[in-house]
Amino acid sequence: MAQSEYTKTLNKLQSIVHKELKVQGFEKKGRTHNKVVENGLVHVINFQSGEYPIGGNYVIPSIRESLYGQFAVNLGVFVSDIYEVTNKPLEKNFIPEYICQIRVRLAELTKSEDHWWTVGENYMDVANEIISGVNEQAVDWFLHFSSREKTIESLQDESIPNLNARIGKLNAALIQLKSNRQAGEKLLKEYYHLRSDHKPHQEYVQGLAKKIGVQID
Repeated sequence: MAQSEYTKTLNKLQSIVHKELKVQGFEKKGRTHNKVVENGLVHVINFQSGEYPIGGNYVIPSIRESLYGQFAVNLGVFVSDIYEVTNKPLEKNFIPEYICQIRVRLAELTKSEDHWWTVGENYMDVANEIISGVNEQAVDWFLHFSSREKTIESLQDESIPNLNARIGKLNAALIQLKSNRQAGEKLLKEYYHLRSDHKPHQEYVQGLAKKIGVQID
Protein backbone atom coordinates (compact mmCIF):
# COMPACT_ATOMS: atom_id res chain seq x y z
CA MET A 1 0.00 0.00 0.00
CA ALA A 2 1.37 3.40 -0.98
CA GLN A 3 2.22 5.72 1.88
CA SER A 4 -0.05 8.72 2.39
CA GLU A 5 1.41 12.23 2.12
CA TYR A 6 0.89 12.51 5.88
CA THR A 7 3.04 9.43 6.52
CA LYS A 8 5.74 10.55 4.08
CA THR A 9 5.95 13.99 5.66
CA LEU A 10 5.98 12.61 9.21
CA ASN A 11 8.81 10.27 8.15
CA LYS A 12 10.82 13.27 6.92
CA LEU A 13 10.12 15.21 10.12
CA GLN A 14 11.07 12.29 12.35
CA SER A 15 14.24 11.73 10.35
CA ILE A 16 15.32 15.33 11.00
CA VAL A 17 14.69 14.92 14.73
CA HIS A 18 16.46 11.56 14.83
CA LYS A 19 19.70 13.10 13.56
CA GLU A 20 19.80 15.06 16.83
CA LEU A 21 18.64 12.12 18.94
CA LYS A 22 21.29 9.86 17.40
CA VAL A 23 23.99 12.28 18.58
CA GLN A 24 22.53 11.92 22.09
CA GLY A 25 22.77 8.13 21.93
CA PHE A 26 19.28 7.13 20.79
CA GLU A 27 18.59 4.32 18.34
CA LYS A 28 15.47 4.26 16.16
CA LYS A 29 12.93 1.58 15.31
CA GLY A 30 9.73 2.66 13.60
CA ARG A 31 8.26 5.61 15.47
CA THR A 32 10.25 4.91 18.63
CA HIS A 33 13.72 5.89 19.84
CA ASN A 34 15.62 4.10 22.65
CA LYS A 35 18.67 5.09 24.68
CA VAL A 36 20.05 2.49 27.10
CA VAL A 37 21.33 4.37 30.15
CA GLU A 38 22.08 1.35 32.34
CA ASN A 39 21.34 -2.32 31.87
CA GLY A 40 17.55 -2.42 32.16
CA LEU A 41 17.17 1.38 32.38
CA VAL A 42 16.06 2.86 29.06
CA HIS A 43 15.00 6.34 27.95
CA VAL A 44 12.31 6.32 25.26
CA ILE A 45 11.00 8.94 22.82
CA ASN A 46 8.00 8.05 20.68
CA PHE A 47 6.13 9.77 17.83
CA GLN A 48 2.44 8.94 18.22
CA SER A 49 0.36 9.36 15.07
CA GLY A 50 -3.25 10.45 15.31
CA GLU A 51 -5.59 7.63 14.34
CA TYR A 52 -7.64 7.77 11.17
CA PRO A 53 -11.29 8.45 12.12
CA ILE A 54 -13.36 5.39 11.27
CA GLY A 55 -17.10 5.79 10.82
CA GLY A 56 -19.30 8.82 10.42
CA ASN A 57 -19.90 9.13 14.15
CA TYR A 58 -16.24 9.09 15.21
CA VAL A 59 -16.04 12.81 15.91
CA ILE A 60 -18.00 14.02 18.93
CA PRO A 61 -17.39 17.79 19.33
CA SER A 62 -15.61 18.69 22.61
CA ILE A 63 -15.44 14.98 23.53
CA ARG A 64 -13.62 13.14 20.74
CA GLU A 65 -11.96 15.03 17.92
CA SER A 66 -10.11 13.65 14.89
CA LEU A 67 -6.33 13.75 15.40
CA TYR A 68 -5.52 12.34 11.97
CA GLY A 69 -2.79 14.40 10.33
CA GLN A 70 -1.37 15.26 13.75
CA PHE A 71 1.11 13.66 16.12
CA ALA A 72 2.30 13.83 19.71
CA VAL A 73 5.78 13.21 21.12
CA ASN A 74 5.87 10.94 24.16
CA LEU A 75 8.75 10.54 26.62
CA GLY A 76 9.19 7.48 28.80
CA VAL A 77 11.56 5.78 31.20
CA PHE A 78 11.62 1.99 31.40
CA VAL A 79 13.06 0.18 34.44
CA SER A 80 13.36 -3.59 34.18
CA ASP A 81 13.37 -3.99 37.99
CA ILE A 82 9.76 -2.78 38.08
CA TYR A 83 8.65 -4.62 34.96
CA GLU A 84 9.96 -7.98 36.17
CA VAL A 85 7.79 -7.80 39.29
CA THR A 86 4.59 -6.48 37.72
CA ASN A 87 4.52 -8.26 34.34
CA LYS A 88 5.39 -11.41 32.44
CA PRO A 89 9.00 -11.81 31.23
CA LEU A 90 9.93 -9.14 28.69
CA GLU A 91 10.17 -10.50 25.16
CA LYS A 92 11.20 -7.26 23.47
CA ASN A 93 14.74 -6.04 22.93
CA PHE A 94 13.52 -2.61 21.87
CA ILE A 95 11.33 -0.88 24.43
CA PRO A 96 7.98 0.58 23.27
CA GLU A 97 6.86 3.73 25.08
CA TYR A 98 3.59 2.25 26.30
CA ILE A 99 5.31 -0.15 28.73
CA CYS A 100 7.40 2.59 30.36
CA GLN A 101 6.60 3.12 34.03
CA ILE A 102 7.40 6.86 33.93
CA ARG A 103 5.78 8.81 31.11
CA VAL A 104 5.09 12.37 29.99
CA ARG A 105 4.32 14.16 26.75
CA LEU A 106 6.96 16.57 25.46
CA ALA A 107 4.28 19.26 25.03
CA GLU A 108 3.41 18.98 28.73
CA LEU A 109 6.95 20.14 29.44
CA THR A 110 7.22 22.75 26.68
CA LYS A 111 3.65 24.08 26.53
CA SER A 112 2.13 22.87 29.82
CA GLU A 113 -0.65 21.18 27.85
CA ASP A 114 -1.43 18.07 25.80
CA HIS A 115 -0.54 19.49 22.38
CA TRP A 116 -0.59 17.61 19.07
CA TRP A 117 1.49 19.00 16.20
CA THR A 118 0.07 19.17 12.67
CA VAL A 119 2.03 17.56 9.84
CA GLY A 120 2.21 19.90 6.87
CA GLU A 121 4.44 21.91 4.59
CA ASN A 122 6.10 23.58 7.59
CA TYR A 123 7.38 20.22 8.86
CA MET A 124 10.97 21.51 9.09
CA ASP A 125 9.86 24.27 11.46
CA VAL A 126 7.95 21.73 13.55
CA ALA A 127 10.97 19.41 13.60
CA ASN A 128 13.16 22.27 14.85
CA GLU A 129 10.58 23.11 17.52
CA ILE A 130 10.66 19.50 18.74
CA ILE A 131 14.47 19.43 18.71
CA SER A 132 14.50 22.61 20.81
CA GLY A 133 12.00 21.04 23.22
CA VAL A 134 14.09 17.90 23.52
CA ASN A 135 17.31 19.85 24.12
CA GLU A 136 15.82 22.40 26.50
CA GLN A 137 13.21 20.42 28.48
CA ALA A 138 13.33 16.69 27.73
CA VAL A 139 17.06 16.39 28.43
CA ASP A 140 16.57 17.96 31.86
CA TRP A 141 13.57 15.72 32.55
CA PHE A 142 15.52 12.58 31.58
CA LEU A 143 18.40 13.65 33.88
CA HIS A 144 16.14 12.91 36.84
CA PHE A 145 16.22 9.27 35.70
CA SER A 146 19.84 8.97 34.52
CA SER A 147 20.66 6.17 36.98
CA ARG A 148 18.73 3.86 39.27
CA GLU A 149 19.87 5.85 42.30
CA LYS A 150 18.56 9.12 40.81
CA THR A 151 15.37 7.40 39.65
CA ILE A 152 14.61 6.15 43.17
CA GLU A 153 15.10 9.68 44.52
CA SER A 154 13.18 11.40 41.72
CA LEU A 155 10.18 9.08 41.89
CA GLN A 156 9.48 10.50 45.34
CA ASP A 157 10.04 14.14 44.38
CA GLU A 158 6.78 16.08 44.01
CA SER A 159 8.55 19.00 42.31
CA ILE A 160 9.31 17.09 39.10
CA PRO A 161 6.82 18.07 36.35
CA ASN A 162 4.00 15.62 35.60
CA LEU A 163 5.19 12.98 38.03
CA ASN A 164 2.85 11.29 40.49
CA ALA A 165 5.15 11.05 43.51
CA ARG A 166 2.58 9.04 45.43
CA ILE A 167 2.54 6.17 42.93
CA GLY A 168 6.24 6.81 42.37
CA LYS A 169 7.02 5.62 45.87
CA LEU A 170 5.85 2.13 44.95
CA ASN A 171 8.08 2.05 41.87
CA ALA A 172 10.98 3.46 43.90
CA ALA A 173 10.56 0.61 46.39
CA LEU A 174 10.58 -2.03 43.65
CA ILE A 175 13.84 -0.62 42.25
CA GLN A 176 15.42 -0.21 45.69
CA LEU A 177 14.74 -3.84 46.62
CA LYS A 178 17.37 -4.95 44.10
CA SER A 179 20.25 -2.91 45.54
CA ASN A 180 19.21 -2.46 49.18
CA ARG A 181 16.64 -4.98 50.35
CA GLN A 182 16.10 -3.39 53.76
CA ALA A 183 15.56 0.10 52.37
CA GLY A 184 13.26 -1.27 49.66
CA GLU A 185 11.11 -3.15 52.16
CA LYS A 186 10.82 0.00 54.27
CA LEU A 187 9.64 2.04 51.27
CA LEU A 188 7.15 -0.65 50.25
CA LYS A 189 5.65 -0.82 53.75
CA GLU A 190 5.38 2.97 53.91
CA TYR A 191 3.59 3.02 50.57
CA TYR A 192 1.22 0.23 51.61
CA HIS A 193 0.07 2.15 54.69
CA LEU A 194 -0.04 5.41 52.73
CA ARG A 195 -2.74 3.85 50.51
CA SER A 196 -5.06 2.87 53.33
CA ASP A 197 -7.61 5.13 51.61
CA HIS A 198 -7.82 2.72 48.67
CA LYS A 199 -8.37 -0.88 49.75
CA PRO A 200 -8.32 -2.49 46.25
CA HIS A 201 -4.93 -0.90 45.57
CA GLN A 202 -3.68 -2.00 48.99
CA GLU A 203 -4.63 -5.55 48.06
CA TYR A 204 -2.70 -5.18 44.79
CA VAL A 205 0.39 -3.99 46.71
CA GLN A 206 -0.07 -6.87 49.15
CA GLY A 207 -0.02 -9.29 46.22
CA LEU A 208 3.20 -7.74 44.87
CA ALA A 209 4.78 -7.95 48.31
CA LYS A 210 3.89 -11.62 48.61
CA LYS A 211 5.35 -12.28 45.14
CA ILE A 212 8.72 -10.82 46.14
CA GLY A 213 8.72 -12.23 49.68
CA VAL A 214 8.06 -9.07 51.68
CA GLN A 215 5.85 -9.16 54.78
CA ILE A 216 4.04 -5.81 54.97
CA ASP A 217 1.16 -6.42 57.44
